[in-house]
Amino acid sequence: MQMLLGQYVMQMPYDMVECPKVRDFIEMAKNGMNFFQLIDSLVNIISAVITIVGLIAIIITFHPVILVFIILVAATKIVTDAKSRRLTEKWKGLYTPAIRKNSYLYTLMRSPNFSKEIRTNDLKDWCYSKCDDNIQEIYDLEFENNKELQKNDIWPVVATILQEAAVYIMLGYQVLFKGMLIGDFSMYLTSISSFSNSLSNIISSVSQLLKSGILARDFRYCIETAEKNLKSAQQLDTHIDKKTSIILRLNMFILSIQIPRTLY
Repeated sequence: MQMLLGQYVMQMPYDMVECPKVRDFIEMAKNGMNFFQLIDSLVNIISAVITIVGLIAIIITFHPVILVFIILVAATKIVTDAKSRRLTEKWKGLYTPAIRKNSYLYTLMRSPNFSKEIRTNDLKDWCYSKCDDNIQEIYDLEFENNKELQKNDIWPVVATILQEAAVYIMLGYQVLFKGMLIGDFSMYLTSISSFSNSLSNIISSVSQLLKSGILARDFRYCIETAEKNLKSAQQLDTHIDKKTSIILRLNMFILSIQIPRTLY
């Protein structure tokens, strides 16, 4: 897929490749497409569904109310994951220009190809200052992004703690006052925990698939943009006469070269 992206980027016209907006989309497409995550998400969903089918009968034999607690926790995670995807959409547009600038500056500073020019023009302090400012910009963006994510992620944690407290209270009551055996206590506790984790894995995997869909839009944008410009270029009249001349004007001399058609 990265080779396909590179193939289409090479077909873009020069003015488009140098456009900051298009460069940002290329950067997002380059870093966003991770097909290993897609495969892992699909495998996790299938595995979690099989686990849930096997455990739901055990949990119902204990108390159906437990399922209500688990579903409420799952609903909380669904809501927070949806907001997390919106935050991803919001922040990637802010991150990408800074990350692209960072990649350029590091390449400039570490490449031997530019070292002579940097020393000759005494640009060492200028490059370092630009890089330092860029790192601070990325840090500030990450700080604000993480602050919003942490506020969003606290609610599933609170809901999970309340769920586990309810489970321990109900199971403890059965052990102390209803004669439940320790083996049954362990079986139900393990089953409820596995059921909750499997349901959470399904929600997380589905959320990851939806997030990958958001990132895939950048990839499709680059592909479709290149295809659109390629079709436009093919529609242009590129007819060249069999006898073509290139005239090079060098000061007072005029050089005329006859080029065979096979060369172009």
